Amino acid sequence: MRKMLSTLLFGAILIVSCSKNNKADDKDDIATQPMITPHGAATGPLVSASIGAQGGQLATADGRMKIIVPAGAVTTAQNFGIQPVESTFRPGKPTNRSFRLYPEGTTLSKPVTVVIQYDPAEITKGVEDILQVATQDATGTWKPLPTALDKAAHTLTVQTTHFSDFDFYDQFELFSNEVAALAGEKVMFKIGYQNATDDGMLAPLVPYIDPEFDNGKGNAYLPITRSQVTAVSWRVVDGGGTIVAKNNGYGIDGDAQYQAPAKIESPKEVIIEATLDGNVPIPDPSVPGGMRKLGRLIIQKTITLVPESSVFLTFDGKEYWLNDGAYGAAENGQTSVGSSNGNVNMSFSLNVGAISTGGYSCGKTGPGSGKAFIAVSYDVSGGNTVVAATNYCVMEGSGSVPKYSGGTLNITRLGPVGGMIEGTWSGPVYVQKPNAGECQYEAKNLTARFYVKRLQ
Repeated sequence: MRKMLSTLLFGAILIVSCSKNNKADDKDDIATQPMITPHGAATGPLVSASIGAQGGQLATADGRMKIIVPAGAVTTAQNFGIQPVESTFRPGKPTNRSFRLYPEGTTLSKPVTVVIQYDPAEITKGVEDILQVATQDATGTWKPLPTALDKAAHTLTVQTTHFSDFDFYDQFELFSNEVAALAGEKVMFKIGYQNATDDGMLAPLVPYIDPEFDNGKGNAYLPITRSQVTAVSWRVVDGGGTIVAKNNGYGIDGDAQYQAPAKIESPKEVIIEATLDGNVPIPDPSVPGGMRKLGRLIIQKTITLVPESSVFLTFDGKEYWLNDGAYGAAENGQTSVGSSNGNVNMSFSLNVGAISTGGYSCGKTGPGSGKAFIAVSYDVSGGNTVVAATNYCVMEGSGSVPKYSGGTLNITRLGPVGGMIEGTWSGPVYVQKPNAGECQYEAKNLTARFYVKRLQ
């Protein structure tokens, strides 16, 4: 699939004084500086409690983060707080993994225990052993902390005397430049490494693992070298196709090229696996010697194989595959996509007033408006066809007022005529309630992934 052209800059352009000459110790040739990002915006409610000299605990409502304040950490009662925030350490990762502790900037007399619970479904398969917590100071610099891993409880535990932002990351991560492939298409994979030192978390000023390998989000991972891994092997676990290891220019097969099967009759998942040997250990106070020794690490990443021109929906809790009469067009200031499935009498359509990749909110559409409209039509009992769409209305006084869904349309690829239009939608759509008065709507959740050939 066509690569998404984007560049992530951390403040300036870095000229890297290294040559990719397959040296065993070329890690030192990669110019680095402390990783600094903006502080994340709040994404959820603040929970707080007054805790005094006797100590106490505080946890978020969903249990994702908990702090345990020991006796003597403070001399008088203090108002402690936890708030979920946007992850600026790993843009694009789930927002419920990054938290801010209050009172921010406070230094305590005794270490406080911070426990973060992670969801295995939200991390790359196989990376539990390499999870580590990082904290962001007032300057925006991220630093790793010795992290106790409990795989049975799915928790990461650290000790801190300083309150700030906390997040967790994978020491290694498997990246791909596409999340889906059509028949015969090629997808590139790269293994990235998060370089951490005692002084802080170091990363290139311009990441070596390009943003196109992270769904355009950008990251601060370096290409692996023999300083972290002694050997890498690749294989296709399931789903078909072939994969060929590629030298990443740093003396190791840290890259690979996957080619999808020549024929894809129905959607399916393909699992790509990378095996890393001789990994760098991670500080972990819960294991003997204080270092989590990894040895061999197996990381998996899943991409989707799709027949040409497909739309995948999850509508009102049910999944659908639409591939009848699919079309895509981008002209005259508008982009349109549509498809249907006659077996289930369902169709999907979208229109956005733009001809470019990006994220779009809903509103009144028109050429160049930058606003999106989404609709799903389907049959209900009795053979009646109804439409659920992103526009609806409410009654105010004696008249109706137009309203729009708060969901977002993302166009991630917009190829030329004959190429592909790809993207996602997530948000509520609204259907008129049967036998109800004007502006009586019911909300239904809709997610969509579309891979449609551009005909115009």
